Amino acid sequence: MATTKRRLVYLLLLPAGHFAVDTPGGSLFILAPALGAAWGLSPAQIGFIFTAHSIGAGLGYLPSGILGDRVKARGLVLLGMVWWAVIGNAAASFAPGYGFLVVLLAFGAIGAGGWHPIATGTMVQQMPNRRALALGVHLTGGIFAEVIGPATAGFLLTFLDWRTVLQVSIIPAGAMGFVLLMLWPQIARSSDKAISVT
Repeated sequence: MATTKRRLVYLLLLPAGHFAVDTPGGSLFILAPALGAAWGLSPAQIGFIFTAHSIGAGLGYLPSGILGDRVKARGLVLLGMVWWAVIGNAAASFAPGYGFLVVLLAFGAIGAGGWHPIATGTMVQQMPNRRALALGVHLTGGIFAEVIGPATAGFLLTFLDWRTVLQVSIIPAGAMGFVLLMLWPQIARSSDKAISVT
């Protein structure tokens, strides 16, 4: 039974987390042009929304990789990354202007980017003889986010404004945050030397 639960954590929960944190970013492919039309943004300003989002995600990768190797309770770090992404994107949906929006989307993307090194590192550690499978399964969650996110956002924009659609795109990450509140102890602890302040 423990083995089955562990397999579900690594083959379902962590890839589902990838889907959850990447869905708002995937939705941006449709939301950014709609936002540009609503606010009268230039093509350069619309393009910079994607740039800021990618910069934010990039800022999340390296520290997360270090934490993933050195922090024993990786499940808690993953829990923090999910809620970071939720809070950042939720705040962006209330942004009063373009500058705030860009900063908050980048902030949310730090949490989304921070998910990946810890989740893939954990999966590879648990599947040492199937590393390529672990990476492929994890990547599948992100691919689904980039397929389902834009299609869902495009459909919802027929009825709702961009702020509401961005909020809807956060629902998977919020749901994952609540699931991880219960399941984070099931995520394997790091086997490397812990970070020490002494």
